[in-house]
Amino acid sequence: MKLDAEFMELIRPWKAEDIFRMGSRNDGGYVVSSRLMKTSNVLLSYGYGHNADFEKQFLALNKKNRVFLFDS
Repeated sequence: MKLDAEFMELIRPWKAEDIFRMGSRNDGGYVVSSRLMKTSNVLLSYGYGHNADFEKQFLALNKKNRVFLFDS
């Protein structure tokens, strides 16, 4: 499969100096940018399952944050 240059530009790596880990050890956790977490107020969470530690931590960052969980 040949990937064109336009598509590759969309998925290029982004260097973030302000990253940290959120979520529990049981869920594997997520590496996120602290700047993005501070400026985001909505989280769309797909594949919720039974562990909401990441979502709870996102809500704890700002009481006005909203989380929408989706799962089948």
